[in-house]
Amino acid sequence: MSYADWGGSGEEVTRYEPEEKVVVDNVKVLQIVQELVGSLAGKDKAAKVLKYTLDVINVFVRKSRQNITRWDPHVLTYYKKVLRELSVWMVVRHPLTILKVWVVAMSRSFESKAAYVSQQLSTYRYVLRFGSSPFQVLDLWRKVMQTYTAGISVSTIQKLWFNEGSLRDVINMYNTICDELVLLHKLKVWDHGPFYQWLERQEAISWEADILFSLKNKFLELEQVKQKQYELSIDLRARKQALDLSRSLHSSNGSLSPIQTQLLHDLKADSQWNETEEHIKRQLQQYNHEISLIHLDLSRLMCDLAANTTDVFNMNVPAGTYAVFSLGSGLSGLIKLWKSTRLDLQHKAE
Repeated sequence: MSYADWGGSGEEVTRYEPEEKVVVDNVKVLQIVQELVGSLAGKDKAAKVLKYTLDVINVFVRKSRQNITRWDPHVLTYYKKVLRELSVWMVVRHPLTILKVWVVAMSRSFESKAAYVSQQLSTYRYVLRFGSSPFQVLDLWRKVMQTYTAGISVSTIQKLWFNEGSLRDVINMYNTICDELVLLHKLKVWDHGPFYQWLERQEAISWEADILFSLKNKFLELEQVKQKQYELSIDLRARKQALDLSRSLHSSNGSLSPIQTQLLHDLKADSQWNETEEHIKRQLQQYNHEISLIHLDLSRLMCDLAANTTDVFNMNVPAGTYAVFSLGSGLSGLIKLWKSTRLDLQHKAE
């Protein structure tokens, strides 16, 4: 709000302008949160961050409880008795013991509740992803029929199937089928322990392949965007130099040579130089935004790769390793989604 809009003194502007700015910022944040909560991607990312935050906290709580019982092994001996006969007099006489017992009790309660909530959030994320396998199978079947219609030949098979797109479609379909069968097992639709363990491993392997393909494509995309940004920066510098040359030719007191006259005419006629500097800068800002999103994607994929590799190769890693990397992946994905949603809302408002 400007001084003229308010119509009062400068003191009044100083008092009310920051308040209006805060309200506008809060409205924007609420709009972004509303968009995220209303989308499947936003729900999935928020659930992922919450789940693995609980898992990471749970690791530290469990270690703290184990350290207490290691320092004082007898705490478990009188654990139930203290909780059953707890009184003010007992707290006064044995404050340190009561504190240990209270910490152990609270830790056990938190671990149990956090593990339950984490399990429910995991199932919730499975439910959000459920239902796409029939459509992926249908798309693959259409490709099979397309191959049959075009004539089954070596050239046709190489064209339709021997490429990265087809390979990724098969991997994604396989991963989705495994993922949905795992959910059906969690919902007690079927129950077979060995097959469930095999499915989980197949899901991890197929996801590992998909992550590697995604990483490769994101690195290629990053190079392409950086190349476009570099070329546009060169164009901007060349334009500035051309405009400086045009000003110097206009301000020249002497007669222009035929070459200088032709150059000045070309600069005026070429529409490329008629673009405003602000427009080019906006394009550069767009490229910077795309690069920041790609960096977030790379961070997310690398965290996913690190976490999933521990499962694929059955690595003996410290407790909480999977949760820490998965939390990093979830935060990177949520930040990217937040930035994209904010930009979309800004475009809608313009």
